[in-house]
Amino acid sequence: MSYQITISDASTKSPISGANVFVYFSTSGLGVAGQTVDARPVNFASDAEGHAQIPDGAVLSLQVSKDGYQSVKSGPGVSTIELQPSTATITGLVINVEPKQDQSSPDSPAPSQGTTITISDSQGTFHEALTIGTDGTATCSENYTPGQYVIVITKDGFQTIQTTFSISNGDTSKTFSLVKNDTGSSIDAQAAPPASTSPVVQTPSVLTSDDIDPYDFIYPNSADGKYFQAAQARMYIGNLFVDELAFCQFQLMMNRIPVYGYRSQKFDAVGTGHSLVQGQLGINFVSEGYMYTLLQEFNRQLTSKLSLACPIDAATAAEVNQLVKARAAAPDASAINNRLKQIACISKPAGDYVKSVLNNNRKQLTGYNTIQYQNACYLDIPFNIEVDLEGAGRTVKRTLTKCFLGGNDFNFSHDGKTLLDTYSFIARDLA
Repeated sequence: MSYQITISDASTKSPISGANVFVYFSTSGLGVAGQTVDARPVNFASDAEGHAQIPDGAVLSLQVSKDGYQSVKSGPGVSTIELQPSTATITGLVINVEPKQDQSSPDSPAPSQGTTITISDSQGTFHEALTIGTDGTATCSENYTPGQYVIVITKDGFQTIQTTFSISNGDTSKTFSLVKNDTGSSIDAQAAPPASTSPVVQTPSVLTSDDIDPYDFIYPNSADGKYFQAAQARMYIGNLFVDELAFCQFQLMMNRIPVYGYRSQKFDAVGTGHSLVQGQLGINFVSEGYMYTLLQEFNRQLTSKLSLACPIDAATAAEVNQLVKARAAAPDASAINNRLKQIACISKPAGDYVKSVLNNNRKQLTGYNTIQYQNACYLDIPFNIEVDLEGAGRTVKRTLTKCFLGGNDFNFSHDGKTLLDTYSFIARDLA
């Protein structure tokens, strides 16, 4: 059966959320008979209370990691894992604030001189305050352990910067860029030029970064960059990380229906039609039933949570197991099927249990050292897809709800490339 572990800080004993829990299984897999995963890890994340649910299956070992802490490996069956804060520290970190070196005289101070900086950790604990010197930099006096920190940069005439940044082993400097509040608000006091008799030419207005929401605009030369990269994208089905994802694409289609009035040449209104999300995802072919097992595990976690409110009794569960086992060897299974239908009609948890046992009762191919899996497209299991896109110093989440697999495409050529198992899918909504 599944069990829960608690992850906490070894020093403060406080729970640690967001820790990566890698679970290594034997060839018996995630509690599904005959699954082969070649001892590949499955990633789970601890919740706000530091809890992580370890699923059913023959667990070989656990590995827990978190930025700022030392990774811990453990055998199965443990209930508590404590992480020691990382002993590695970064000394003499240099904070560089641009723009600089744009004066006519090399002896002139950098325009970022006098900028004030405060640094805190991700929990809000203050670390130190710095002031940018004439060279446009400031050196940290504290030693920092790898992890996430919050920096606030302020200077008169420039936009205040408040952002989260990472410090990793080997870092020696971090660079940030200032953006002016109003390029036309500061004017040198000089003699007014003589009035011109020539016609005044209106200059077209130009959209600048000051006219854009700071959240949407990232200065091109900032330390975080401004582009999102596919290599940093992550996809989850429920809370299960799809570690073998090769590509994913989806499209929201919305029918717009033009409405014409009497004798109207052009439409007068637009009606809303049907909407549909369609997409494709490609999985690196590492096992015969990767997608099938992933959806089965998602469904098992979902139904196990739903069945807590109205579970079936042990006698009914035992009867279902015996009927399904006898069904495989019976020459005529009509009577057994009728009894299973009767049990499935008792309640929704009973129906879910019957369906789960039937789906898990797969047959092995005689004479082959492999497992025959039903194609994942035949599973009538709705699921949610969550895609985390990282870049420009933030994470954007795209969520596709009520997804169903619609087709499976598999092709290969002798070109040495990785084989892909491609699935098409539809979804009810995209947010």
